[in-house]
Amino acid sequence: MNQIFVRASNILFRDDPVNRKSIEGYLFTLFRGLINWRSTKQKLVIKLSMEAELLALSHAATKSI
Repeated sequence: MNQIFVRASNILFRDDPVNRKSIEGYLFTLFRGLINWRSTKQKLVIKLSMEAELLALSHAATKSI
């Protein structure tokens, strides 16, 4: 299967033990070449991993538009 444009996002839930914020990241590839990526600490402290995943996915979707 040959994919032309790929979007991916991921999160490290509560990776920072001091302030309990999660780290999110996303990347975009075009013809298997990296065209954009970002990794940042989330601004909010989130209690549920699913909520953190949805926030990261929302940020990635916004950047892909």
